[in-house]
Amino acid sequence: MTLPRPDDPAPAHLRAAYERGRLGTALRRALPSSLFLAVVVLEGAPVGRLALASLLVASAVLAHVVGRGAARAVLPALLLALVPFAVVRIAESAGHVCLGESCVSWCLPACAFGGLLGGVGVGVVGARDEDRAGFVLAAATLAILGGALGCVCAGGAGMSGVALGTVLGLAPSLALALRRA
Repeated sequence: MTLPRPDDPAPAHLRAAYERGRLGTALRRALPSSLFLAVVVLEGAPVGRLALASLLVASAVLAHVVGRGAARAVLPALLLALVPFAVVRIAESAGHVCLGESCVSWCLPACAFGGLLGGVGVGVVGARDEDRAGFVLAAATLAILGGALGCVCAGGAGMSGVALGTVLGLAPSLALALRRA
């Protein structure tokens, strides 16, 4: 067997084909994240919310491209992101409505509580992954983005609430993981 020469274009061509294949696979596997985007589009959401949903989809694709723990985190993180996304919807449908940038008292606590539940879930699911750091980083990012889509009604405070809740929910499992290492 002969080795390819450094100036041979075939290895670059093969590498490009391999990368296109990986990207195609990542796009297919990240398809569930597009459900968040579909909901936002169907609601006729403003551009900022569409951008946030698009960032969620792009992050899911990137996690699949990176692979390992990050790729394994996508589906559980999207399921966990439904928690804050749904909790705020339930709070809104229970008569606690957000109008413009002002919300009644339940919107912000619902964001923080939903984020806390999502963070605990990410920590529990990611605790056993062999690439714990990659899993937790990707899962936390996706859970925060997905939860923030539901909490955008509370403005920056709601999105901060879901992020803070997620980080606080992750804290015990991260401390346990550091202790084991």
